[in-house]
Amino acid sequence: MPSAPSLVAWAGYFVRQVTIVRPDGVPVTSVGEAASDLCWEDREVSRIVGALRGERVERGLPIWELAEVCGVSPQILGGWERGTHRLSGLGLVAWAAGLGFGVELREVDSVVLWGGVE
Repeated sequence: MPSAPSLVAWAGYFVRQVTIVRPDGVPVTSVGEAASDLCWEDREVSRIVGALRGERVERGLPIWELAEVCGVSPQILGGWERGTHRLSGLGLVAWAAGLGFGVELREVDSVVLWGGVE
């Protein structure tokens, strides 16, 4: 299974963005910005992780409870949130599904996708 940054890079190749979506199709957004010293793929993963972590915290859901739903240990889920464990594409889908969300590859403008680089 590819890593989440590899999935993001693959989607970008096709001018798509990995997007976490609510059941009604509305994208889940993150709060804050990723560190600018990260490569593009890692910034995108940081954006996605921020959105998923924010949803868990907003709901008051303990890590152990969400981890059980996702089929991973609380240590793994906590590591994904902190960026200390490598998030796979499958892990990303399980995490989103555990919160009741889907994962889509949505078409975006290349200028938006790569921050002004065409």
